[in-house]
Amino acid sequence: MLSDFLVAVRLAETMCARICHDLGGPLGTVDACLELIGEGATDTETVAAADAAAKVLEARLRLLRAAWGPHPAALTLADLHDLAAGLPQARKLTLDTDRLPQDARFAAGIGRALAAVLLLAAQALPKGGRISLLGTVEDVLIRIAGPQAAWPGALAAALHDAVALEPLLAQPRELALVMAVLIARTEGLRLSILVMAGDGTGPSPLRLCAAS
Repeated sequence: MLSDFLVAVRLAETMCARICHDLGGPLGTVDACLELIGEGATDTETVAAADAAAKVLEARLRLLRAAWGPHPAALTLADLHDLAAGLPQARKLTLDTDRLPQDARFAAGIGRALAAVLLLAAQALPKGGRISLLGTVEDVLIRIAGPQAAWPGALAAALHDAVALEPLLAQPRELALVMAVLIARTEGLRLSILVMAGDGTGPSPLRLCAAS
């Protein structure tokens, strides 16, 4: 098993690579638009593209801070929808919270873990789709539905054995999985796959609740 120091270094390297990748696209768009504007472009399309990319950057930063950063805060449903705007391919995703209490307010720990799971759910929907949350503020089910919807193949093993995370530490594409599992554990929560709870039309849901 890897030493704690080596694990920390690899995870830091992987997180740096992932964040640079996630922010690089919209930042490049902003830079290109500003360069055109600096050369005298004043058309509304260029200005609108720069504004849209800047908003994507802002939303992505809010989400990454809420999911992976320190000092989490309690989250309302409105907060979750605001954070979902920062998901990769957010325009192709729908967050459905209709089956949660409309006055729901998630405590800081489970709110942070839920934000991390949203990143994992977005990765599991490469062609877009719907992320549905249901249950209570202390016991949440997360369902995904859409073309090619599938939880990462390594998720089941990672949820049952921390050693299964080691091969993923150097893979930026797997960071959402790694962080969802680690943050749930850090916050004293249990993240699991409800194998028997699927409705036959898509992947089984995840369950996020207090560790027993």
